[in-house]
Amino acid sequence: MNFSKDVDSPKEIIDLKKVFVDFSQLLSPIILRNVRLSFHVDPNVQLCIARSDLEQVIFNLVLNSRDAIGDKFGEINVDVRNVIIDEEVKFLHYEIPKGEYIALSVKDNGSGIEKQHIDRIFDPFFTTKKENAGAGIGLATVIGIMQKNNGYISVNSIVNKETIFTLYFLRNQDEEKFKNTEDVA
Repeated sequence: MNFSKDVDSPKEIIDLKKVFVDFSQLLSPIILRNVRLSFHVDPNVQLCIARSDLEQVIFNLVLNSRDAIGDKFGEINVDVRNVIIDEEVKFLHYEIPKGEYIALSVKDNGSGIEKQHIDRIFDPFFTTKKENAGAGIGLATVIGIMQKNNGYISVNSIVNKETIFTLYFLRNQDEEKFKNTEDVA
């Protein structure tokens, strides 16, 4: 709702382990029994973002992974870690600059994304799902949230093997702003 209203929720330093515990409980009724969902957070990772933004991107990516797995046995792994990008990485039509990032990856062993679709997956209303099975707004929402948070996203996919969405949030940038506004209050 915040995304559609173009309203910014306040940013906070997120306790990622708590978010993932909450999410496991929220998602368990909609994750099929044939799918195992796991979360991993490296120590010393602090992400400063509006909790609703983080929840929205995770929710959309996990549901897409669930749909890609379908009826077969599958796994969805959500992993958060600190990373350093030493040289610019080109993805689709933009480059991810060098720097320190928090990388949030969602990996599944589902159907993968066909090469001819990869450059359109973030387009609003683009979907490869059957009629009435998806509106094509989930990934458009994800990229919108990432742009709003000055973040980047990349996708690696091998058809019938795996797909990995990696979200890159600049490290320290928002934490410093958050600390400065906290000191003023």
